[in-house]
Amino acid sequence: MLRLLSRQVVTQLEIRRDLLRLEQRLLQREQEYLSLNAYLQSLEDKLAAAQQQSLTDPLTGVFNRRGFALRLSEEIERARRYQVTLALLLIDVDHFKQYNDTFGHLAGDEALRMIAQLLSEGCRKHDIVARYGGEEFAVILPVTAGDGDQILGERLRRLVQMAAWPLHPLTISVDGAVLQPEITDEHDLLTRADSALYQAKAQGRNTCVIIA
Repeated sequence: MLRLLSRQVVTQLEIRRDLLRLEQRLLQREQEYLSLNAYLQSLEDKLAAAQQQSLTDPLTGVFNRRGFALRLSEEIERARRYQVTLALLLIDVDHFKQYNDTFGHLAGDEALRMIAQLLSEGCRKHDIVARYGGEEFAVILPVTAGDGDQILGERLRRLVQMAAWPLHPLTISVDGAVLQPEITDEHDLLTRADSALYQAKAQGRNTCVIIA
């Protein structure tokens, strides 16, 4: 009986030892799994940040031209799918080369940052502001009914004109176009908006021209 009892005790001890080892392995595997998940999440965050940086203009903090092209294509597709309106504004800073030559490139960079901020503050939450290139900006206006594009363009023009410029007043010429059935892609919409820019400049700049 004593030998039988001792065997049972030894067996139970061995089982407990094996269970303890198994629990330790499971705990170790769980910790490794959590560490791996944390590492993968870190990689995803870094990738998302890198992608965001690749779409963002480092000077102004708004979308760059690549980000603008991507969002414009998406918004045109969305407007076609849901049969909603879409407008595009192109904005050119008037006589910016002269401003740069007079006050220097650092002052010019600060002016561009200020204009980007004014445009972002003057737009609606779902509007998309981008630096199109150099001193040119673009604003994508999803779901803009009636003459909302003209009203918003005028608002942005006045915001820049009335801003407290530290060195010299700056103005912008705003041109835009509305997505129409005959417009096939973003290039057609940009071409139509560009033609409005020539009209705005021909009218003496500091104006807003929208082609319906």
